[in-house]
Amino acid sequence: AMRYAQQAEKEVAGLGYPRVRAENKNYTGIIYRNLGNYAKAMECFVEARAIAERYAYKREEGYALNNIGDIYKYQRKFAEAQSFSMQALKIFKQMPDSAGMYYCCIRLGEIAQSLSNYPEAHRFYQSAIMYSASFRNEVWEAGALNRIGQVYRQQGTYPKALQAFYAALA
Repeated sequence: AMRYAQQAEKEVAGLGYPRVRAENKNYTGIIYRNLGNYAKAMECFVEARAIAERYAYKREEGYALNNIGDIYKYQRKFAEAQSFSMQALKIFKQMPDSAGMYYCCIRLGEIAQSLSNYPEAHRFYQSAIMYSASFRNEVWEAGALNRIGQVYRQQGTYPKALQAFYAALA
């Protein structure tokens, strides 16, 4: 995957398509993140954001901000993570972009859950379900339901956890 991303970067660099460059930087950053190379991922996301801001590509800027928030979440820098993901959510709400709002709500729910702020985590996951329903993505809805089940499990509310887990399977 990395080889293809690097090849794509070389091909689009000279074509003069900054939106594609910003998208590619976000995708390359995700690959680095998944490989555990957070420093390199952060470089890609910061560059994607800079390109997006320069050309006023709000969607790509939102994804870059949310991805930066994700890196901070992995580094357990939750205040920074929350700040970047909230900035992204604001952008996606202004557009509106339901997929972007879904991803931000999932990220913000994960941050709240990591901080044991279960009511806030639940609220963000419920919002994610609403956004996933707006474009009928049952897989994403199931993912949010699973996260709600995890919140209930962490609180020791096992009947509600099971209910959420079963709903995700339906």
